[in-house]
Amino acid sequence: MSVSHVVKGDGKVWPCVLGGVAAGAALAAVALHLMPDCFVPAFCKPRTRHAKVHVLLVQLGFASQADRDSFVAAWSPLAARVHAAEPRCLSYECCFATEDEKALIIYERYRTKADLDGAHQESLKAHRAVAVPGAAPVTKSLTHFTETNIGHMDR
Repeated sequence: MSVSHVVKGDGKVWPCVLGGVAAGAALAAVALHLMPDCFVPAFCKPRTRHAKVHVLLVQLGFASQADRDSFVAAWSPLAARVHAAEPRCLSYECCFATEDEKALIIYERYRTKADLDGAHQESLKAHRAVAVPGAAPVTKSLTHFTETNIGHMDR
């Protein structure tokens, strides 16, 4: 398009402007779709809900902080295995207690209890076959829960 089209006002400029706007909007939509989640505002992300998610809370106590850290070092490859091999495991996270350096929890979320009883047990078995054992906990508590879907777990 030449400047003369704009100056003369022969009507050729508006199709170009509207085409440019449409192309820009299409490119923006594609870019937004391809962007990593960290660049997408939270209000643009759909909330993920799974009915009756099964939660296992594992509470462990150790004789010392060094024993806790030894356990975590041995447990870390299992966390990587679970992420890679168990798509129905929604969360699998180790958390240190803030008031007791000898305690931790492992917070596990599965779409169903069957995912914990099946695929996760296979991951545990495969991990134990090759893992160097860490320190053993002196206390251990396993508590099972079912999520209510009141609140959120997606942020």
